[in-house]
Amino acid sequence: MARKVALGLALLVGGASGRAMAPAAMVAVPLAPTTSASIAERSVMLPDGRPLSGRVRIEETPNALPALRAEVPWSVPHTLYGWGSVRLFAHPRENDLTVSAIVDAPSSAARWSTACEVALTVDGQALPMQASYVGAPMHGGVYDAVRMELPIETVRAIARAHEVRGTICGDTFALDDAQRGTLADFVRHFDLLARPDRVPHETPAQTGPHEPDLPGSDDEGWEWQG
Repeated sequence: MARKVALGLALLVGGASGRAMAPAAMVAVPLAPTTSASIAERSVMLPDGRPLSGRVRIEETPNALPALRAEVPWSVPHTLYGWGSVRLFAHPRENDLTVSAIVDAPSSAARWSTACEVALTVDGQALPMQASYVGAPMHGGVYDAVRMELPIETVRAIARAHEVRGTICGDTFALDDAQRGTLADFVRHFDLLARPDRVPHETPAQTGPHEPDLPGSDDEGWEWQG
């Protein structure tokens, strides 16, 4: 995000062509502080025995409606870490119909592309999915990722299903009880935050042991959505 701010200042001072312009006064604009509370955590056991926590968080900024995020790790062999993550983002009071999602699998070299297809089966029923590739270079490799806009009813169906399977750009996955549980936590708090009469004590902060950050947690493309 800092690079984007720097680029914006360069354009203001130097113009789109990059040629020098008359000196201009620089004014610092303070950013509104953001607080983030972890409200639910569930550990997922990867095939190699590593426990990783899926988590749901509420982010609040003064004079703005709260944002809701979730991160769910998933196993992806032959990638940089051996796992990636499903990231959900929503502003329930502003939009109670859709959720933004990014599914990533950081790799030492690009494995996914703009030709990627996403297929999802929920309790034996195929659900239509459309995704766009949003990968980018990262330290040590490539941040392979696809972005989707999901109806909240699709997320709700996944959370309450008994079996969820699919493929993302050729990588297969199946969501276990803990992963679906994290999505259920997300849906429950989505519904609470969407209510105009929501009161703070209905979404109490519950902190727990923190696992290493999920891949791409500092990715500019993801932070931009907030």
